[in-house]
Amino acid sequence: MVLVIDRTDPEHYAEVRGRVVAMVTGQPALDHADRLSRRYSGEPYRGPMERVVMRIRSFRQVIRTNPRRR
Repeated sequence: MVLVIDRTDPEHYAEVRGRVVAMVTGQPALDHADRLSRRYSGEPYRGPMERVVMRIRSFRQVIRTNPRRR
């Protein structure tokens, strides 16, 4: 399960449940992190040098929004 919660509103979140179907480690995982870093920050990746990318085949997705939020 992957759960992403809005720090400013814990009633606003997205959840994905499923099974891991592939894992990528080592240099390919670092290359993936570098591509994301360059896309979103314009800078090379400078984080931890051990990375794991898990591909998930989802069987349930939930997006919850706070009804009082505008």
